[in-house]
Parts: sequence; structure tokens; C-alpha cells
Amino acid sequence: MNEKLQRNVQINGTSPMNDILGALDGIWSSSTVNGWNDVHISSRFEIWNRWCDASGSYLLPRTADKTLMAKIFNNDGTVSCSVVRIGQAAIWVNKPCYVEIVNLSENK
Repeated sequence: MNEKLQRNVQINGTSPMNDILGALDGIWSSSTVNGWNDVHISSRFEIWNRWCDASGSYLLPRTADKTLMAKIFNNDGTVSCSVVRIGQAAIWVNKPCYVEIVNLSENK
């Protein structure tokens, strides 16, 4: 049986091809923070996502340390974006939706 392995990896300019392929194959580490699924691909790349059942304010997994873009997929089929500013600790949504934020960092 081929089971997928959980990996915590860092990819850099000198990573062998097998390490890069290994990082992309399998289950990445993830945690739940303030109701958000925080998927860690590497120390420089993570994805925050969550379902918001109603309009309102939702705490982010942590305070933004740089400007981020939130993609908002509304239950009515519309899509929008919201800028998450440095120091922002929560995001406001106007209706039930799915929110995804990609957090890329040069230095972590």
C-alpha cells in the first residue's frame, strides 16, 4: 500500500530534485488557528483558508506582518478580493463565503 508521508521541508536553490518532488508529494503539515486551516508547505509558503458561515469579523491565524491578498469565494457564486494590511488581525466578510490567503515570504 502506498501511503502518503507527512513532510516538513524547505526547498532552496541547492535542493536535489528528489527533495523537491518529495516536498510536493504527500501531506503537508497543517494546523487549525482561530478556525483557519493553516497549511505549511515550507517556512516561506503557507495557505490560510476557512469557511465563514455568516457575515462578520474573523480573526486571522496571526497578525499580518506584510500586505496580503484574501480571495473571497461567496456562496452565491460571486468572487471578490480583500487586501489584508500589515498589522491587521482580522478580516471582515459581508456574507457566507470561503476565504483563502496565500502567504509567501522571502525571509522567515
